Amino acid sequence: QQYYCECGFDLTGKSAYHQAQHRAGRLHRVNLYRGSKAPILVTAKVNEYRAAIATHIKPTDIVMEIGCAEGLTTQRLAQRAKVAIGIDQNQTLIQKGQTRVFQQQQQQQHDDDHTDNNSNSNNSNKSHR
Repeated sequence: QQYYCECGFDLTGKSAYHQAQHRAGRLHRVNLYRGSKAPILVTAKVNEYRAAIATHIKPTDIVMEIGCAEGLTTQRLAQRAKVAIGIDQNQTLIQKGQTRVFQQQQQQQHDDDHTDNNSNSNNSNKSHR
């Protein structure tokens, strides 16, 4: 009787040890990836697309947005997915998006540093009272 792994690999006659080795290996992962049916979400309007993020994107997902422009929706995807990749044929829009994200990160770092400094000074004031 034939026995196949869920990835499609023939495990007929293989020992439990070899079955476990296969399931822990690269070939098993590659076969599972190739055999997966990656869903494609198509919507008519951006607001429909963005609303679908909450119901369709899981924390384990790897997502590619094709035609991401400046990447505003890609950022939303990145907040929910494990990985979010945005691609666009317009290099100018990609550069604008990269600049915007860099500035946001710098602002967040500044805000975090400011919050840490205020927290430390408040703790110092409390210890002297």
